[in-house]
Amino acid sequence: MKTMKFSIYLTTAVVVLYTLLTQMGVSFPIVFMLFIVSQIVLVYMIYRILTDKYQTQRTFEDWYGGKDVRRKNQK
Repeated sequence: MKTMKFSIYLTTAVVVLYTLLTQMGVSFPIVFMLFIVSQIVLVYMIYRILTDKYQTQRTFEDWYGGKDVRRKNQK
């Protein structure tokens, strides 16, 4: 989970930096290079999330809620 958080924070930082640099009028080669880097970092983040070993005991019937939901027919 720790490395997954790092990849999420890194991707967010790169995308925010890219957005800021495009609005500040930085030269095109730098912005284009950061655009390419952001795509690579994004693919890496997606890979890290999809290959994570996290498992849960909840199912769709549990509604994946953050709190326990009591059903009428459960005791």
